Amino acid sequence: MEKIVKYYLDVLARLKTLHWFAPTYTTHVRIGKLYDELSEEIDGLIESLMGSRKTPKAAPPRLKKNVIGLLEDLILYTESLDRAASRASVDNISFIASKYIYLLSMR
Repeated sequence: MEKIVKYYLDVLARLKTLHWFAPTYTTHVRIGKLYDELSEEIDGLIESLMGSRKTPKAAPPRLKKNVIGLLEDLILYTESLDRAASRASVDNISFIASKYIYLLSMR
């Protein structure tokens, strides 16, 4: 299962990179839509495979701790970037991450 997940994550990461560096706006938009559509379908596929193979899920407390740690790191990293050109995006990313840290911290 891990090999399958890694493959699809790699495909999505490469598509997102190509989206960011697309030579034209039209290509940028098309690859963005491709990424969004494939991401949704890949998510469903992986969840189906996990259900059909009875793949054990991570224990909720550990899962929450891992997600919260990831979000805390995301906030620190994002806020360390040069904010002049992208202040709104930096603030929005920090806000979203903080909101989910709060929500995941609730019982």
